[in-house]
Amino acid sequence: EYNLSANFGIAKNLIARIGGSLTDNQSYLVDNDMKRNNGNLNLNFSPSQKFNAAISSSVAQTNTALPGNPWDGGLGSAMGYALPIYPIYNDDGTFFRGGGNSGNPVMVNKLRDEINKEFRTINSINLNYAPTTKLSFNLNGALDYMDFKNVGLEQAAMRSSGKDYRWENNREVYNWNYTVVANYDFKLANEDHDLKAMLGHELQESLTTGSNTNWDESREDVESTEKLRDEHWRFISFFGRMNYLYKERYIAQATLRTDGSSRFGKNNKFGYFP
Repeated sequence: EYNLSANFGIAKNLIARIGGSLTDNQSYLVDNDMKRNNGNLNLNFSPSQKFNAAISSSVAQTNTALPGNPWDGGLGSAMGYALPIYPIYNDDGTFFRGGGNSGNPVMVNKLRDEINKEFRTINSINLNYAPTTKLSFNLNGALDYMDFKNVGLEQAAMRSSGKDYRWENNREVYNWNYTVVANYDFKLANEDHDLKAMLGHELQESLTTGSNTNWDESREDVESTEKLRDEHWRFISFFGRMNYLYKERYIAQATLRTDGSSRFGKNNKFGYFP
């Protein structure tokens, strides 16, 4: 594994940090490894005491090679099905199949290729603004995107049809959210009393799409694609709080929150929580 990072100033009140890493992890199982390339960037901008902004972004590409069928054709097969009396090869040099595919994990590992490919980027922003000593605002937002693919090939020699079989399963996942909060300090003239208020709003949303495609050379229609049903949900919230403090000893607090979700029942999309 290799890592490299640097911190430096781009301009007045603007600081940057960039980094990257390369990872190559090998397993004790043959043909089982994970390779990842990762890069990240962080920016911090503070032009005054009233305003601050921070942005971060990371990108990663991960490829994971799987040893045949991860269970039946890998370690599980070697432990559960591949009897010691089973040879790997027949006398003519072909793979022994007397115990079925699971009985010869070496064959499965040679004739079955499978890999997971994942591209992911995570991005966030944070803004703080205080126009007066009494009032301040905060905004947090994030976007998480993942493109995942599982691709593989089973060669003809290990299939009963005697024909190659390939597949590609795709998933795309989008997650995003933001939170906005406003705080107000009344700063009462009588210092025995302290009164603060907070109002906020939050949104979360997720969308997952996908499809499964396979190519079976034994069929008349070789290619077949199944589009999966989208998974989509949304959560929204509004909330507020009042804090009262008397002589830094007695505290009174009142809160109200309302949450709405697409996962709630049709006639009960919102809930109220005092």
